[in-house]
Amino acid sequence: MNILKVLLVVLITVISTIAVLAVIGLAANLLFYLFWLAVICLVLIALAKLFGSKGDGSESASTPQSRLQDAELTLDEYRRKLEAEIKQSGEKQL
Repeated sequence: MNILKVLLVVLITVISTIAVLAVIGLAANLLFYLFWLAVICLVLIALAKLFGSKGDGSESASTPQSRLQDAELTLDEYRRKLEAEIKQSGEKQL
């Protein structure tokens, strides 16, 4: 009976060791694929920045024009507010 218990303990130890090694192998395999996925994503980001910068140059040429239009709109708004304040102060004096 003692020999049977020892064989059973050895068998359970071997099976559990195989299971633990299988889990470790699965984790290592998953990390391997995640590593290559990260490398591919970094390469794609680098390529997008490398080839995407050409399109940004054409937009920077139109940026000063839009800034001027924004400044004109701001000046018009300021002038309207100033005229409205002058009208209000003129009405208060009367």
